[in-house]
Amino acid sequence: MSYQEIIAALADPTRRALVERLRGGPQPVRTLAEGMTVSRPAVSQHLKVLRDAGLVLVEPKGTRRIYRLAPGGLDELRRWLDSFAPLAPEITQEDQMPGHKADNADTPITRTVRVPLPPARAFDLFTREMADWWPLDTHSISAQSGQTAKTVVVTPEPGGPITETKPDGTTTLWGRVTEWQPGRAFAMAWHVGRPASQATKVRLSFDVVAGGTRVTLVHSGWQALGAEATVIRVGYLTGWDSVFCTRFAACCRTSSAAV
Repeated sequence: MSYQEIIAALADPTRRALVERLRGGPQPVRTLAEGMTVSRPAVSQHLKVLRDAGLVLVEPKGTRRIYRLAPGGLDELRRWLDSFAPLAPEITQEDQMPGHKADNADTPITRTVRVPLPPARAFDLFTREMADWWPLDTHSISAQSGQTAKTVVVTPEPGGPITETKPDGTTTLWGRVTEWQPGRAFAMAWHVGRPASQATKVRLSFDVVAGGTRVTLVHSGWQALGAEATVIRVGYLTGWDSVFCTRFAACCRTSSAAV
């Protein structure tokens, strides 16, 4: 496969998350789909794209299909990247220190975007208007059964529920608001599809910067997930890139242009 095909296959955050999970060894679709916010059929489609790109192999075992990373699947991409070696920056001594910027199951995920809106407007867009930008067709409980949620509502007060309305009109809980400071900070106990005892912590701060607002998201408290923490955290690493860094930031730009 060409490096362009590999890059195209890995451009999707869900497929990158699947590759990360397969680094731990061969797994069936059912295991790969656990904890993800897309349906199992959608996971199978993503795996097909990875197979077509030469990144993943599949082996039938009885009624199951076991997926594993293809040996040398990244070789073409690696060769292309290596051609830029003379232009690569030098690695500093600090970067080589053992444990520097450790990234493990206990490490919070931090993402920051700058948006062309005042803090109060960015705050409202993330909270009161979440349904306008959240990808309800892929990142919801309804999506796990191949459906698109009707809406998601954040109740604007500490202790307020964050609820998804399913296509049949029933609601399900995503979490609860734990901090509500309009234009300054918002936090929630986050347990989409899981019991409240397994809630992680998501906090956003909104700071004035030149030309708008710096919005910082910190997702922590992975210990609440026990043995599943590492796998679930990997999904959120790319999940927040898609939902927060791409979708939310784009909605902020659109909102700014409409003013």
